[in-house]
Amino acid sequence: MPFGTATDPFATGFSDPDLTQDTNGNISNTGIDLANDALFSSQDGGRHWLTGTLSATRVTAPGWRVAGRNEVFLSTDTEESGHEVFHSTDAGASCSANGIQDNGRAGNDIYTGTGKLFYDHKRGQLVEPVYYVNSAGFPVGLGVGILRKASTAFTTSPAPAFADVRIANTSAFSHWPSLAIDSAGNYYIVWDTDARDPLTHNGCPPTDSGSESFGSLPPTNATTPLANRVMMVYATDGGQHWSAPRAVAYSAGHRRRPLDPLRVDLRRRNDVRRRQPGHRRGPPVGRLLHRRHRQSRLPDNRHRRHHPP
Repeated sequence: MPFGTATDPFATGFSDPDLTQDTNGNISNTGIDLANDALFSSQDGGRHWLTGTLSATRVTAPGWRVAGRNEVFLSTDTEESGHEVFHSTDAGASCSANGIQDNGRAGNDIYTGTGKLFYDHKRGQLVEPVYYVNSAGFPVGLGVGILRKASTAFTTSPAPAFADVRIANTSAFSHWPSLAIDSAGNYYIVWDTDARDPLTHNGCPPTDSGSESFGSLPPTNATTPLANRVMMVYATDGGQHWSAPRAVAYSAGHRRRPLDPLRVDLRRRNDVRRRQPGHRRGPPVGRLLHRRHRQSRLPDNRHRRHHPP
């Protein structure tokens, strides 16, 4: 569907579309143009997009999740307040004037919500992955942000805050972790690590804006990438306590990174699978279908970084 036409008057931007659907059948979408964030929806299966609004806020990587009828949540990164979540109860025709932040400082690290958020219908809470970064801007930890009673949070004064739970100390290679919830209300998070050899520098050159060493003086290549792992954790209590991380994908001498979102089969129970030769029994929760992974031989150029150096 073309942007900004009679069938799509509220669409704007050129990147980061993200579809979701509420229990009333509305399909919501979003997009950015580096100055505005569009929020719009379709009531006829995607043929026309006549409901929506524009937000004059500079944003990056917006994401959606829905709760009930005509209800949708939008997460985005604003210039004014960093990572925030906004709320609409009329299929995107309007949204809350104020967002609820999911960012801050935890000790010496800074945390921020990232990736795709989910609404937990069983508990009535909004959940999103969180990265913790150090003073140099590199990810050093993984967590989850939880907004309880999310449907009423935006009309409560004072507004409640996200409760952020740190899950593991870890590096990170790709854009963001991937979260999923199964039919029993169990949470899963998958992410990929960024193993490096700190003693050698065969990574991206400092002239590459995606390099870890971009702009370094004197100019130095990034440290050498090593074979990394795709990791998984799960929680059975609404994200308060998590399993120990375990590797679900690894190939010696190769880099692995996810390509598409984590998928959970809501129809089956007690069966967790991974996309590796063979499989082992997992936690007594829903059936898990992991993201596909791209494999590349080392040395390997790092993705454009999503945290400033």
